[in-house]
Amino acid sequence: MSFDDKAAIEEFVVASRERLAEIENQFLAIEATGDNIDNELVCQAFSAVRSIEGVAGFFGFATLQGLALKLENILALVRDGQLTPAGAVVGVFLRVADRLREMLADIEHSNGIDALQPAVALRAVATGRLPAQRSPVGEAGTAAHQPSAEIPSRQRHAAVVGNVASHAVTGAMDPVCGTRG
Repeated sequence: MSFDDKAAIEEFVVASRERLAEIENQFLAIEATGDNIDNELVCQAFSAVRSIEGVAGFFGFATLQGLALKLENILALVRDGQLTPAGAVVGVFLRVADRLREMLADIEHSNGIDALQPAVALRAVATGRLPAQRSPVGEAGTAAHQPSAEIPSRQRHAAVVGNVASHAVTGAMDPVCGTRG
């Protein structure tokens, strides 16, 4: 790796950490809106995650890229009105952001950091199988939240598969958020 590569990677890490801090605030604000989802907030979070995912892929940080892509796809479900981000869902989003931050903290070894647990949690969100749990967010950080109504498994799976296919990284403009894939 050349000096220029190291400088560019450091710039990516700094910018991504800043984006993650913004994303966390957006997740909390999204949760606070309940069923009245603010698509602008969702698009801001979606775009920031998409940016992290794309640059991570460019530099070959496959684990970071893969986890960010999974989060991006779930945010697309929220954006498209197929998923309501109840407290437990936002709790998963925050835990994924924590794992992304952990990967950024040790970027040179990020491909060796285990992303299975957050990936499984995102899959549970996508399939409507997220168990009820206490969320680490909300007033005083202890508010109990119920997950969104469970959508039948096959219907949720079809929606996720269709969404993933339509939001694949193709370089096309995202029609809702105005970002490039």
